[in-house]
Amino acid sequence: MSIALNSQGQIDYAQFICNRVLRIFPLFVFIFFVSLSLNRDTFKPEQLLYFFVTNIGLNAPTSAYFITGAAWTISFEFSFYLIFPFLARFALANGLSYLVKLILILMIFKVAGYSINEKSNLMYYSTLLGRLDQFLIGMLAAQVYALKKSSPKFTTLRLLIALLFLMLLIELQGFWASFLSPNPKNLIWIVWPTIEAFAWVNVLFSYINWRGHMPKKIGEIFLGKTY
Repeated sequence: MSIALNSQGQIDYAQFICNRVLRIFPLFVFIFFVSLSLNRDTFKPEQLLYFFVTNIGLNAPTSAYFITGAAWTISFEFSFYLIFPFLARFALANGLSYLVKLILILMIFKVAGYSINEKSNLMYYSTLLGRLDQFLIGMLAAQVYALKKSSPKFTTLRLLIALLFLMLLIELQGFWASFLSPNPKNLIWIVWPTIEAFAWVNVLFSYINWRGHMPKKIGEIFLGKTY
């Protein structure tokens, strides 16, 4: 969203998509062909089409092994990039309420999807229908942060509480709302990605406004500079 804020929403669409392709596809191509190599004995030519939709269907070659399984995230991430410049322009022109309305409209589609799909947990977990609201909430948070003239400084305790709450949600998901659970149709998944997104926003805001500092050695290792 910072791209849109810095450009006042006037994003060069072709250049934006080209930059996204250059950023994510070299590694993605490598991972995809690693998965094909691992599946060489059962390879079928039509599996090449999964290059565009690794997150849909049950037979994507990248989903067969743990080491390539996360490739499914790239497909719906890139599908969001295809619409992001338009969303950003409208969001900046119409204010925060635009994104709030989109999230509410998306919730209607998610409820409808629950009534149709017999394995809705996996649908919400791995498709743009289930995850788009997380991107929208991220855009909303960026706008809120940009509009604030001054931000309160949070203590280390506030940051730790935000992190602990996020870890609690992860544990609750594993125990109560795992998409691998015997029940493939859990009502909570309609709102679970939304809850998850707000939890991450809480962590990010707590960290950005944190008045503490990272230990010198950790900062050098992870951030490449000393604070």
